[in-house]
Amino acid sequence: MRILASWLRDFVAVDTSIHELAEMLTMRGFEVAAIEPAPAAIQSNGDDAVLDLEITTNRPDCLSIFGIAREIATVYNSELRTPRIDTTDQLTSAGDSFDISVIVDTPDLCPRYVAAVADVTIGPSPSWLTARLESAGIRPINNIVDITNYVMIELGHPMHAFDLESLADHTIRVRQATLGETVRTLDGQKRQLQPEMLVIADATHPHAIAGIMGGADAEVSSHSRAVVLESAYFHPASVRRTSKQLALSTDASYRFERGADIEA
Repeated sequence: MRILASWLRDFVAVDTSIHELAEMLTMRGFEVAAIEPAPAAIQSNGDDAVLDLEITTNRPDCLSIFGIAREIATVYNSELRTPRIDTTDQLTSAGDSFDISVIVDTPDLCPRYVAAVADVTIGPSPSWLTARLESAGIRPINNIVDITNYVMIELGHPMHAFDLESLADHTIRVRQATLGETVRTLDGQKRQLQPEMLVIADATHPHAIAGIMGGADAEVSSHSRAVVLESAYFHPASVRRTSKQLALSTDASYRFERGADIEA
């Protein structure tokens, strides 16, 4: 996992040099495989670099900027600044116009699923955000998709966005696939689904492979005017099994199959 030092400083004071920080993380089980220059677009105060960390499989809580910041704060007995969350309801305009119905048929495989609708104007993200994503190895796409990826890298919890008008009956149904169903994923591949695989569907057909990758039919594009933002918890074994069967591994599946935080 690639960590930008100046991004870490949003949450914890890092007064040591980059090389001292890398040595400390390595000594505590987070081996630093490489130290790379920060992107030129990054405007930071002081020493900055991208640390390429090896995170062991038993530490899914550290697959994020905030997770590593928490470790650093513990080591140096420093204040940990938690992410600021604006609790003001910002999702009112689309919510007044559209309803989204969420049905979970498989609570054992998906014990928590939340969704919110928002009016949006699709466009490029600001340069500071795209630079941070690129430092983490994430290709910027558009402001809405970039937001979901930014949250995943910063907090460690994958999110997804659907184009609202592409969902039949404005319905999300979390269910297992049926025999013969397919989904065209965001990478352009047509995936043959097996009955035990968990999918995110609308009223008629699947639009995402749960915890792994979204579908192209409900992709957020320049034509999107309202989106459904998804945040969920999927059973790790289910995600791991489906990922192996499809030979499809993503940043989201990497986190879900190791055990995401259901309270995130």
